[in-house]
Amino acid sequence: MISMAQARDHIGDGVVYYPDPGIPSERAEQGVITSVNDAWVFVRYGDNTGSKATSPANLVLLNAAER
Repeated sequence: MISMAQARDHIGDGVVYYPDPGIPSERAEQGVITSVNDAWVFVRYGDNTGSKATSPANLVLLNAAER
């Protein structure tokens, strides 16, 4: 799980989406944070051309190291 502040700091970085926060799943998807607003983190998954609004509670940074 990431915070909105972390998401803003990591625009352009990779994340993993977990349908059930914190529980590894076959349905996990990798994507890239493209933008953030007050409520959602927008992530472009796979080879999609658009981004999907995603709750930060469902995201984990691929490189969890802080900048």
